[in-house]
Amino acid sequence: MSPLDTRRLESSQSFRPVDEALPREGVRQVEAACRTATEALDLALAVDSPRVTAHLLEFRHQLAPFRALGPVIDLEARLTEATG
Repeated sequence: MSPLDTRRLESSQSFRPVDEALPREGVRQVEAACRTATEALDLALAVDSPRVTAHLLEFRHQLAPFRALGPVIDLEARLTEATG
């Protein structure tokens, strides 16, 4: 991954769709938000980005009301595996 791609990934704007999905659409958008977060996690691990990983951990807290949903459970497991 190029340095430019890394900077783009670490940009807080990269997460705007994830952050905005929950308040606007509620449960219907949780799956999409989790897919986006999983993609971001994969990229964060590939470039070893502590900033992106920290943002994903914060996103985990936003998902608290939806913890019983399958996509949230899966993302939670991936985050736990990746961050220990």
